[in-house]
Parts: sequence; C-alpha cells; structure tokens
Amino acid sequence: MIEINTFNSDTLGLLRALVNDKLNELKIEGLKFELGRCRYSPTEAKFKLTFTVPQHEDKLSDELFFKAVHFGFKTMETPSYKLIGYNSRRPKYPWTVQEKGGRRLKVTKTWALDIFGKENEYSSMMGKSEESEEKSPECYYGGGPHEGCDEWDS
Repeated sequence: MIEINTFNSDTLGLLRALVNDKLNELKIEGLKFELGRCRYSPTEAKFKLTFTVPQHEDKLSDELFFKAVHFGFKTMETPSYKLIGYNSRRPKYPWTVQEKGGRRLKVTKTWALDIFGKENEYSSMMGKSEESEEKSPECYYGGGPHEGCDEWDS
C-alpha cells in the first residue's frame, strides 16, 4: 500500500496511473472513461473524470455534413484542408479543420467560408434563397442598422 502525506506532481502522477488502471479494469460496454486535468493543493487533489458514449463515425460525418450545408459550404475537403469538426460552444472558432500534414486548426466561420466556398448546391434544399445568403446573421439582432450592415430589420 502507498502512503501519501502531501500532494505534489510526483505523487499525483503515481495516483493518475493507479486510477487509470482501475478505470481500465471497468468493462462497461458502450462507455468510455477519461481522467482529465487535476487541480491540487498540498492537502487536496481534484481530477476531472469524464464518461462518454462513443458515437459511430458515420453519424458524426452525417452531422458535420448537414452543418456544412446549413452554413453554405460548397465542399468539405480541399487539396490543403479537410473539415473535420464543428463545436457550437466555441463561438469565435467553431470549425475544426485538418491540414494536409495532419495538424488540426480551430478556425473562424469567415475563414472556413473562404476556404470551403460560399455557394452551395444544396442551398435550395435547405430553404435558402440567394437573397438570404447575402445577408449576414448579424443583421437580425436589435431594431436598426448594425455594425458592418446597412440593412434594417423587418
């Protein structure tokens, strides 16, 4: 048995390894465990433990395709970049792309639109007209003209 009197990076590394071993022993079908960051003081340590249900690759790619269609992308892959994710909880950098060499980047909506195209052959299926694609979503906040837009709300 291990005796720990205080928490420091060495003892927490040992504890992390022990907890990961015990988590790996738990065999629950369809559930994945991940031990995350640790915050500690000399007398207390708190680890973040995340439980996730792995999704099928097809379901994720379908969801990403429909997000790309909704935002007006012409394609999801170029010779240099591939669109691999969307995270709505990152309002500044919601899109994740992968470079040809494998490096992943978080990018803005504007950057993604410039790379993956602004027109979309599926726009009519989504109920968008050409007029509605030209207006930015920022036009519809408040009751008058807005920064970067000379449109009035209706």
